Amino acid sequence: MNRLVIVIALAAATSLHAIAPAPASAQLADPNHEVGEPLWVAGLAVLGTTYVLTGATVTTLRMLASAREDRIWQGWVPLVGPLIMLGDRAGFDDTQVALTVVSAALQWLGLGALVVGAVLDGQPDPARPASSSLVLWPWAGADRVGLDLRLQL
Repeated sequence: MNRLVIVIALAAATSLHAIAPAPASAQLADPNHEVGEPLWVAGLAVLGTTYVLTGATVTTLRMLASAREDRIWQGWVPLVGPLIMLGDRAGFDDTQVALTVVSAALQWLGLGALVVGAVLDGQPDPARPASSSLVLWPWAGADRVGLDLRLQL
């Protein structure tokens, strides 16, 4: 009877080993696994570029027009600066209103991409195996058969 138990345990161990995932060296890395980094970099680029262009444009236009120079600071407030300018749009024509709306939308979209990319970049990479994992190992003794849960490093 003990021999039958040992044979069954060895057969179970062999079958579990056959369906176990391949070691990390045998897995192929997915070349497109980096999702978060390009997204937050693009978000930062869009947010920064739109912010600087808005501030520089507002400063230049208001200084050239010599009108409302005291309101130049509105263009240099990130994210809400264009919204403040829309609320105080005295002297804006339709083109300036449209460009201010586009600037506000691009700044907020850039911030959204930056946040989503940072969150995705912080997630564990599914293409890279974890440094340790729990493995279920069968075992057989002289009078018992069972399963053992081990931490594999």
